Amino acid sequence: MRSCIITGLLSLWMDLTSGAINIQLIPQYPVIGESATLNVTGVTGKILSFAWFKGPKTAFDYEILVYLPASPVSLATGPLHISRARPFPDGSLLFSDLSIIDSDIYTVKILTDKQVEEASVTLAVYGACGCSAGLSAGGIAGIICGTVLGIVLIVSATFLLYKRCVLPVTEEQRGVS
Repeated sequence: MRSCIITGLLSLWMDLTSGAINIQLIPQYPVIGESATLNVTGVTGKILSFAWFKGPKTAFDYEILVYLPASPVSLATGPLHISRARPFPDGSLLFSDLSIIDSDIYTVKILTDKQVEEASVTLAVYGACGCSAGLSAGGIAGIICGTVLGIVLIVSATFLLYKRCVLPVTEEQRGVS
């Protein structure tokens, strides 16, 4: 029992002091045609290399680029290379002229002189109106159909209420006069 408590406390202490990396999206709501930075924070130690991936996995097929700060040829591009993406020595990635196709999950894997760390962020690119530009044709069709159906229901309910409540009163008033 006592060893379980010590092990748990030691594990908690290691998690709190390990300095896990994070990715901050700047700006928080990027817009088509603008720039956005996937800003890496919390890196401990000297960065020896880092790699950025687009999609759900950190495999070579999803690799955007590999950056080696100390190498004469510091940048190697991967199969999913994005020419509008520029790495920084701190592990961050800058996108210029954002497009809707840039919306995805991005993961950075950083090798330092102390450890290998990994973090992911979801980049959602918004339209100029500030709304998400990722609606499919089916989503738009659903919105239009729902709007039309709502209008038809409101008009029908108004007609029925008019027929039930207003018409009998007017007919009654004509008969009294």
